[in-house]
Amino acid sequence: MICQWWTIIPSNQNEKVTSTKKMIEFISFHEQQVDFSGMKVDRMFFQQFEEKVKTDDEIKQLMEAGDVEVATARAKEKYDNKPEEYFDLEKLRKSLKIDRKIGWRELLELIYFGNQIKGKDDLLSDEFEKFISTNNVFNIDDLQGLRYFFYAYITDPSVRNIIDQKDYTELYHNPSFNVEDFNRVDDEMKSKLPYYIKTYVPLNKFLSA
Repeated sequence: MICQWWTIIPSNQNEKVTSTKKMIEFISFHEQQVDFSGMKVDRMFFQQFEEKVKTDDEIKQLMEAGDVEVATARAKEKYDNKPEEYFDLEKLRKSLKIDRKIGWRELLELIYFGNQIKGKDDLLSDEFEKFISTNNVFNIDDLQGLRYFFYAYITDPSVRNIIDQKDYTELYHNPSFNVEDFNRVDDEMKSKLPYYIKTYVPLNKFLSA
């Protein structure tokens, strides 16, 4: 069986397309053959973990009492790569088809509170919306350029290093965010945005799986 999905994003064919821009400029159509037997096995691995955690009275009491941090620590201690199931974050992430690294707390909040674990693109979009809602961007003409900068700074360590070191000449040959992209960013935001991200955005959530 073929599963189909679309990502619909504003496109400007005259601009250079980079790996960062692909998230927000392309209209892309994908077809992928899905092995449903494999999907079932993967999903069952998470369901086994879910059943274990739901029937763990200690974890259940801690979560119901709101002691999420303590519950997270205990779950990691009790279940991380322990016989017989050998649960670990990487296997559980693959079971859930998440495209970034996840944490034990996210798993517990999914199981007990129904908080869905978002993929990288959804998290990036959420964080950018938070940024523009708490900062004055009304006078910025090129909001798309600001979005490129936001995404690149979070997802590309080489871009972060260049910006933090103010070594802007390196942008002339950076494949994911170049000097033309940087010049599109409002001058004030060139320093304000990195400061905001380093202060308020948990970068470890965006580590690729």
